Amino acid sequence: MTTTAEFFEDTKSATPRCDAEIEKLRKHYPILTLTVVFALARKLEMELIQSNNSIVDLLNQIEAIEEKNQQ
Repeated sequence: MTTTAEFFEDTKSATPRCDAEIEKLRKHYPILTLTVVFALARKLEMELIQSNNSIVDLLNQIEAIEEKNQQ
């Protein structure tokens, strides 16, 4: 289970979209609101990155199988 500290301070992830949006919105919303919203957004962005990587891996595997079957 993810601890509260890990949930809000995920320093291992690279989330450029979220980071850029935080900087834009910092002047307009309370920091606590931004912290909660973007903690969730960062998690979703990381899941999206992982999903995209899985799709690319699967496509590469399909291409390799197709090439093998053509030989």
